[in-house]
Amino acid sequence: MNLSDIIKNDKDRLFIVDTECFIIFTGSSLDDDKPFIRLGTWEDLPVEIIPLIENIIITEKILGNPAVEQFNINIREVSSNRYIGSESVLKRFVEYQRNFGLDLTNVSLVNVEKDIPELSDKKNLSDKHQFIGVFYNDGNVKILHQGADIFDLKNIYENNLNIASIMEKISQNNKNSQRYNGKGIVVTDKNPLFYSKGYFTAFQFPRDCFHYLSNLEIDPAKIREILLPMQNILQLSPLLKFKNERSGKIRLFSTDEEKIELIKRLFKNATVQYQKFTDMNYKTGEGITISSYNGTPNIALSFKSDNSERELIIHFLKSPSRIKNILKEQSDGVIISYTAYEQSALLFKSVQKPIIILNDGNPNIKKIINSGFIILHDGIQYEFKSYSSETELLNSVDLKEELLELLKNNNGDEIKKSFESEINNLDPISKINYISLLKMKADSTKDRKLYGVLKSIIQENYISVDRLFNKLDQNLYVELSFINNSAYEIIRKNNSSASEIFIDYYNTESLQKTLLNKEQKTLANRILADRERLMKLIALFYEDKQELSSYGTMKKELKLLEKAIKDRKEVYNIEIFDEDNSIKGKRVRVRKKDEKSSLSQSKDGESKSFKTLAFIILILIIIAFVIFKLLTYKPKFNNILSSSDIKETKNENIVLTVKRVTEEEKDLLKKHNATITDYDIFRYANDVAIKNGYSSLSMSTIKTKNPNWIYPSNVFIMLDGEKVIVQKGDTLWDLSHAKLEKMNADFFKIIEEIEKTPAGTEKAKALITEAEKYSYTSFQKKIIEKLRSNK
Repeated sequence: MNLSDIIKNDKDRLFIVDTECFIIFTGSSLDDDKPFIRLGTWEDLPVEIIPLIENIIITEKILGNPAVEQFNINIREVSSNRYIGSESVLKRFVEYQRNFGLDLTNVSLVNVEKDIPELSDKKNLSDKHQFIGVFYNDGNVKILHQGADIFDLKNIYENNLNIASIMEKISQNNKNSQRYNGKGIVVTDKNPLFYSKGYFTAFQFPRDCFHYLSNLEIDPAKIREILLPMQNILQLSPLLKFKNERSGKIRLFSTDEEKIELIKRLFKNATVQYQKFTDMNYKTGEGITISSYNGTPNIALSFKSDNSERELIIHFLKSPSRIKNILKEQSDGVIISYTAYEQSALLFKSVQKPIIILNDGNPNIKKIINSGFIILHDGIQYEFKSYSSETELLNSVDLKEELLELLKNNNGDEIKKSFESEINNLDPISKINYISLLKMKADSTKDRKLYGVLKSIIQENYISVDRLFNKLDQNLYVELSFINNSAYEIIRKNNSSASEIFIDYYNTESLQKTLLNKEQKTLANRILADRERLMKLIALFYEDKQELSSYGTMKKELKLLEKAIKDRKEVYNIEIFDEDNSIKGKRVRVRKKDEKSSLSQSKDGESKSFKTLAFIILILIIIAFVIFKLLTYKPKFNNILSSSDIKETKNENIVLTVKRVTEEEKDLLKKHNATITDYDIFRYANDVAIKNGYSSLSMSTIKTKNPNWIYPSNVFIMLDGEKVIVQKGDTLWDLSHAKLEKMNADFFKIIEEIEKTPAGTEKAKALITEAEKYSYTSFQKKIIEKLRSNK
């Protein structure tokens, strides 16, 4: 295949590779250096094209998801990229990248209002005098080749779907939906989206928002608040772009005001309101009062009703922190992520209220399947409903009269016999509902024999709700029926169904969805075709360079870049609760109307001191328990990390801080006269900065002043791949020194083993190779060199 087989005319120079990611080929031969221009972002941009791109155009529309820019550039050589745009948008865009620890200080910025004449003089644009970029005052951008339009942003926006227009279509499709006029939650991307009277408050924001919002008939215009205790903002952009296009409002609750300020600047047309997650006691205006527990991401929600139905109080627990105290508070139920439950299960043994488990992707959840827990699953709506009596709930369920009558019978054998004769006649919905009603009867009976029969029927006929929703092609929701200090799942039918759906990711499987919007299907076909063309073109570039002596180095650099981007994706997809930014203290808890405020009761100093001491002891116990659990369990799913709740995931080593040498290891270092110079520490710190995509450090300041990316809760990667969460008081100098000391200790442990091993043996050679892994300082390298010369 030749270049002319792919680029047959000027139209072929444009590659649309994602909803808002455009690649333009400006070259005339395979010898051109960096002949590609990029506009917008694509989270899965092939790493092979990154070194071939120099010019990155940033438009007023902020194309793509600006949060994934970090996955689209060479973070190992940030200065090799050049950003082109207006002064205002470049400033806001570059500043925004600080939210992801990306320092773009040293990149080349071309201000089109001042510097654009120099663009045509740049030698690294092939066929340079024939390509012209035109930037209009209305925000439009055109790329011209020999006078003809290759790219016209305004035209593309008017004739193709974009992120904001997809959100707008979802909004228009669902603006009159009555589906969410009650109160409850929808599980999206393993987190809850709370609703009341048609409006929504999100806990974080889902990754596949087009999918969730369109399938579940949610109007994005009615999402008014987002709670962001976990500090993961990678997926906020679609909603923010929609609000920005509409000049809409959104309230963001966070422990990091600076992060929200950078969001406000970038999406300047939207009204982004910051509010502290700490000490939160917020009324949504639609009957929900939300309160936070300081030092945790956990919250309490009070759902108010306009009718005779009483107020409903629900705790949502994302972390095991402070659970014991929270469980003592009055509430109608607790919704807890499975991971948090697993780490604190013993605390729930004697709890006399409904415990509802949210499936967060932890594979260990299979341990509690069919164990009596209600489990909330992804992509399902759960409506809250309180009942004053069992009869009221029974009358609301659509079942055969004889089955309802059977529930009034207290003869277990007759119930079992009748159920077995009817079971084959029941559809899946009726079966699940009937099992729930049998659970209610089992919970209320004092007859042990009857309880045993009912329990047996329930366990033998268990159906997982998520399987039902996957199998049936109809619109359903689950009612969580609260009665007698218990909760039950009742399947209800919606009066509406999704008219069309939208997808977030383009592949052949997603194109098969029957309700896929026709415009997006057309766009998807273009994107998939352009991705295939682009990969063929990239392959030609690398095939052409296979004979070069630098080809091996080139491929090695690509692998290193691929790993660096993969590591960064892992780090910035982790849910991290920023405990340092959250004041440790009690929140004003949500109270029933007839409760007296505990804050109004006076307490003497001795009582306060005792409770403070008890609280500290409790926290230490919980921390010890959590650490014990975490040492024995390594989950594979997205983690929640805080200084009291930290765990390791497969293939990654995430720690709160660098391990320090023990007293024995200190003696070992003294024994071998281990030397770590200031220059060694500086080199290590500087290498860490570069590995993480930051600019080089200054030897004159690093010892006394942290770089701007060392701040509490930021995550960075050490040279050995260890991921460190910065704690308050940490300095890069100290962390680097500690890491080098630990490496030296591990190094000399192996050296002592080598000294006991006959020289020249295979074991000795293997040990030398192992020791070399911990070799960084010049002192260590001399030892390795001497050992190799003696073998």
